[in-house]
Amino acid sequence: MLSNDQSKIVVELVRSNARILRRERPKILRLMHRLIEAQEEQIPEQFLLPFSSSLRGATEGDRFEESALPASVGLLFNKNQRWSCWNLATLERFGARIRGEFGAATEDAVLSGDGAALVGLYQDPGAYPAACWAAVLKDGTCVNGAKPKTFSPPADDWSEKIRLGNSIWRRPKPIFLVTLLAGHVGDSTTSPTPPMWPHLGLALLAWRDQFGVNEVLQMGAELAQQEEVKRGIAIVTHIFPELEKWANPEKLGIPVWERKFAIPIATRRLVLGERE
Repeated sequence: MLSNDQSKIVVELVRSNARILRRERPKILRLMHRLIEAQEEQIPEQFLLPFSSSLRGATEGDRFEESALPASVGLLFNKNQRWSCWNLATLERFGARIRGEFGAATEDAVLSGDGAALVGLYQDPGAYPAACWAAVLKDGTCVNGAKPKTFSPPADDWSEKIRLGNSIWRRPKPIFLVTLLAGHVGDSTTSPTPPMWPHLGLALLAWRDQFGVNEVLQMGAELAQQEEVKRGIAIVTHIFPELEKWANPEKLGIPVWERKFAIPIATRRLVLGERE
């Protein structure tokens, strides 16, 4: 996990990336400096690859000379490309499992988990190594690892088709992606690895003007995950205070004692691990 100083740097990287997703003109040199600072602080690459991916997109849009990139940033760019090949290969194997074990078509499977963040937020198959591909099928079965869960069947307009590698999949639209990520972050039974809170924070900072918190909670209820979604939003709001206006604690319906004690403790364990 991260140290306290490292987590502060990651939070700032999330904020910078959110401004890119909101189509604000990025200050490329400042983004590079923050990425290099993060490398110098020995922040794990699983946190840095998504932001190097967005930086690469920004440099391509500005026709930034690649020869001017610092060597350490160029190395991350190369790793993005290698992870893209790896992720697409593992996705093909996952698709074969969907078709063989569940008799479903990939074009009806909505990607969820960290894979959903990869294609929904970053739109780059190499943004980071997908630890475990997951997908929600038309009947609500969530194929994730060895023990599939069952949700309510997702509506067709919650997602859209996208080609990844040799197959057509469905990627969640913003509100569905936020709901999935919040449910993951707020579920105490799920592993904190890979870390999902930066992706949820980024999604909310970028898209919170597109829908209200009550709409997310309603979708969480339709997926039978409303309590997990509430906690996930509360945790990420604790990390990013600028979300408090959007996610008013009273709208979340979380008891005062939980907001004051349980959420801060859960946040520290999620971000910092068991260091303190």
